Amino acid sequence: MLCTEYKFKNKYIMKPKFKYDYDILASFNILIFLTGLVFIILKLFNYITWSWWWVTCPFWGGIIFIIAIIILIVIFLKQELG
Repeated sequence: MLCTEYKFKNKYIMKPKFKYDYDILASFNILIFLTGLVFIILKLFNYITWSWWWVTCPFWGGIIFIIAIIILIVIFLKQELG
């Protein structure tokens, strides 16, 4: 359950467990950043032999994904309105 029940002035109030809606998104962003940081450290110590493009992918991959989705939406709308 994503809500917690509180009693306030003899009434029960449902409040979300997270203080703000963006707490989950912030946690995800921190996870992606840490993944990229680990990849960089592994590359610098020669534990992985990937290209630097793949090592830095967690930092720019999300932006490319969003741009690709926007392009697909524009193409779809252009065909529908066409």
